[in-house]
Amino acid sequence: VLKSTASLLFGYLSRGADKMLSFASKLPDKETKRKSAVLSYIASHYATASLAELSSNIGLTVQYLSKMVQVYFGKNFKDLLLDHRIGVAKDLIINTNLTIGEIIARVGYDNESYFHREFKKVTGTTPMAMRRDMQCHIDT
Repeated sequence: VLKSTASLLFGYLSRGADKMLSFASKLPDKETKRKSAVLSYIASHYATASLAELSSNIGLTVQYLSKMVQVYFGKNFKDLLLDHRIGVAKDLIINTNLTIGEIIARVGYDNESYFHREFKKVTGTTPMAMRRDMQCHIDT
């Protein structure tokens, strides 16, 4: 009786373990969670985002997080943030009537000439030229 009870118990436990392993394999791993946390933070705080604040939010040192971002995304935090800010600015230029100055402030820049340099470096054009080009496409 003891032998058969033990056999049943181990069988039951092994089926439960299989289910637990199956469930666990569907959970995101630590790397995926961290990537998601970085991207989510940038998406929701891009105007004021900082590496220091993000590191505090997710409980990692600035140095470790900086290296992690470089490994995970192939670019540093500043460039990842720049790409997102420029993407938002492009969307606002194309889809709104906000002035370029309003867009610059909305995406988190205080220095307009710095924004213009960064925008041109990333997109190959100026904000006004992009808006003009989009207007030409809409009018034709």
